[in-house]
Amino acid sequence: MNCGKIIVHGSAGDDLGYGMRGGEIYIRGNVETHQIGAEVGITEPSDAEWSDIEKYVVNFCKVFHLEKNHVKLLKREKFWRLSARSKRPYGRLYAY
Repeated sequence: MNCGKIIVHGSAGDDLGYGMRGGEIYIRGNVETHQIGAEVGITEPSDAEWSDIEKYVVNFCKVFHLEKNHVKLLKREKFWRLSARSKRPYGRLYAY
């Protein structure tokens, strides 16, 4: 992933964010450290990021006629933010 935002509801599997050098992935649910690549950091979303998550989830619910579900999908304690630790995660491997 180079840039942009991805919001995942539920299990995202293993190998999350490998090769990531930009953007953000927000995951609703549990994320274990063994699931993410070494070049990816995991934090809780900030208040500003939480506003973005809320906006996207509410819009998703409107598009798919799930308006009653957006409150359940937006439980704040269930989201994690994955982001790149570096813009060149493999820079040392390919340096001349």
